[in-house]
Amino acid sequence: MNNKIRAVGAALVVALWLSLALGAWFSAPKKYSDAENRKLEQMPEFNADTVFGTNEKGEHPFMAGFEDYSLDQFPLRDSWRSVKALFHSYVLGQSDNNGYYYKDGYLAKQDLFLTTMEGSDQLAVDQKLEVLNKLYAASMAESGSRFYVSMVPDKSYYLAQKYGFPSLDYSLLEDKLKAGLPWAEYLDITPTLELSDYYRTDTHWAQENLIPTAAYLCQAMGVAGPKAEDFTPVKVDKPFYGVYHAQAALPNVSPDTMYIMESPMLEGITYTVDGTPKQDVYNMALLNSSDQYNIFLSGAKNGLVVMENPNAATDRHLILIRDSFGSSIAPLLAGDYAKVTLIDLRVTSPASLARFVDFENADVLVLLSALALNNPDEDFMN
Repeated sequence: MNNKIRAVGAALVVALWLSLALGAWFSAPKKYSDAENRKLEQMPEFNADTVFGTNEKGEHPFMAGFEDYSLDQFPLRDSWRSVKALFHSYVLGQSDNNGYYYKDGYLAKQDLFLTTMEGSDQLAVDQKLEVLNKLYAASMAESGSRFYVSMVPDKSYYLAQKYGFPSLDYSLLEDKLKAGLPWAEYLDITPTLELSDYYRTDTHWAQENLIPTAAYLCQAMGVAGPKAEDFTPVKVDKPFYGVYHAQAALPNVSPDTMYIMESPMLEGITYTVDGTPKQDVYNMALLNSSDQYNIFLSGAKNGLVVMENPNAATDRHLILIRDSFGSSIAPLLAGDYAKVTLIDLRVTSPASLARFVDFENADVLVLLSALALNNPDEDFMN
């Protein structure tokens, strides 16, 4: 009887192995993972150079690429990721899965240390500061403008402390900004925010909760700022699955509900994205993109976004040096500024900005998230 059970078990294992192997070899490779919100590795080129040659790391390119390809294209990959996440959480009782944790209905990621640039001892935040100082020296130092800097804390700033999770010392980043950009006044927005101001499944803050933060920033820069009664939250009729929802792979986490803040003030605004006119500050067509958060000003990683408001309370110009967090707060700042220019230095070189942006007598706000500051992003132009 025992031999029969062992034989049946062995046959099932072999059958499972064969089905997975056949699925891996004969299924058409997927190019993109909606669940993980990223491109998937494709079959590497097969020739004598890639098989027998070596790269700078001493690896055979084909085998190194094939390993990544086989992991990305593994049959039922998303299901296996969910099984693993559930096993770690509910069987092993681990507090996190690959650095992601789930508390109070919020998904978050542990971010413990200041990171360095690849192949360098330079901190990622210091690289950002170096780029910003070059931009200041080249285009802004003699502009007569007023300069401010602020950091958007990650939601783990509020969640980790409550549950005792290890977390990055945000005071280190704050001190870096203050010391590294002495020409800018530091504006601390952490008291204006709390955990509920962020999406549960995503890294970003929710626009409908940002009136207090936007008002604080505006008043610190000498303008009145938005009022809650001037805006109406309008529900977006599609569930929002943020990046943490995909990366944590926990199947029991419900999606977020998104809102956009509408106002008669926004109806008179015209805006362009890298010189192309757009119809509305909320690009609802991008609800069907890989990242629904891109509906705000057509997303981040656009080099130059210019908003012009003929009905603004002042004739002042705000220049917002930002990452993706700036996309959702910028419409709330536009009521007090005749012109708002958003600059993303991940796609725009500082050397070219003087040709496209008038820095004279402007309010210049550097508003970057802690996530972006601590990310070793080679795209941040230098």
